[in-house]
Amino acid sequence: MKPNFDKYIGIPFEHKGRGLSGCDCYGLVRLVFENERKIGLPDFLDIDYSCGLEKNETYIQDEYSQFLSNGWVSIDKPYTLWDCFIFYSNMEKGIADHIGICIDGDKFLHASCAVGSVLVSRLDQYWISKIYDVARWVGELDG
Repeated sequence: MKPNFDKYIGIPFEHKGRGLSGCDCYGLVRLVFENERKIGLPDFLDIDYSCGLEKNETYIQDEYSQFLSNGWVSIDKPYTLWDCFIFYSNMEKGIADHIGICIDGDKFLHASCAVGSVLVSRLDQYWISKIYDVARWVGELDG
């Protein structure tokens, strides 16, 4: 069955939100994976992140290592449905704290605090320049 990504568009951005009434970028990933793939992803609510939070590259690398060790692997092209783009929100400060789900070869679904809701964006040169890594879920199915 083809996933229905349209039902997520417009969900309000909510820092550390995890549901249809509001979610952040990783909350959206968890919500979509649970609803569309029946996969319960690990959560990272204990990680201190938010829009504009200043972090250093070492912190991001440590937290991202934790993320990868919990069922995700780093991948290269070609990107396919369900791959997740991890983006720098501030490249100069080494802040990689945004994630979106590949829904087509060049489109991704994400919850944007700047826009204030979930939207689909094209993986254009702007977004490509902000990629920190691309990850694929290889963990076990929940249950």
